[in-house]
Amino acid sequence: MLTIWKFPIPLEHAFELKMPADPHVLAVQVQAGQPMLWALVDSESPCAPYHLLILGTGHPIPENTGRYFGTWQQDGYVWHLFEALQPTARTA
Repeated sequence: MLTIWKFPIPLEHAFELKMPADPHVLAVQVQAGQPMLWALVDSESPCAPYHLLILGTGHPIPENTGRYFGTWQQDGYVWHLFEALQPTARTA
């Protein structure tokens, strides 16, 4: 069954989120001071780990950077959320 789920984004450069297989990211925004990711998921699919990266505007883009998921502004900064093609040392 397709459902929209919300996932909190920790303020870490590299991290892991467990989401149902093949999530379709709809939005990344701040809600009540916390960055959140909303995704359309098959709620009956098993959850799998997704390795994500937060990159700031003007920061170098690592080679293992994959799909772009969204951008949000918080505390005077602009952050960009990407999937990592492989875990980084901080997500393993």
